[in-house]
Amino acid sequence: MLTGRGGRITPRVVRVPPFISVRISLRSADGQEYALSFGDHSVRAGGAIGSASIELDGLRPGKAYVGTEGSTGVKVRVEATAEPGP
Repeated sequence: MLTGRGGRITPRVVRVPPFISVRISLRSADGQEYALSFGDHSVRAGGAIGSASIELDGLRPGKAYVGTEGSTGVKVRVEATAEPGP
């Protein structure tokens, strides 16, 4: 879950387990519009759409998806460095 608030998207780095598909959820906490692009995939939230999500393929260990915020160009990184949960 990524949250847009005050013109920023946080967190900047998200760690996920390898090989498991990744759902990127973007939520606008302040009603402003936010957009992230991960290659050919993008997600937008804000205004009438409070939150939205996309699903990406699982990553190999140590690999990452890098998303770019639409208006600022700021990068968000989703990396396969976490251990699977309980």
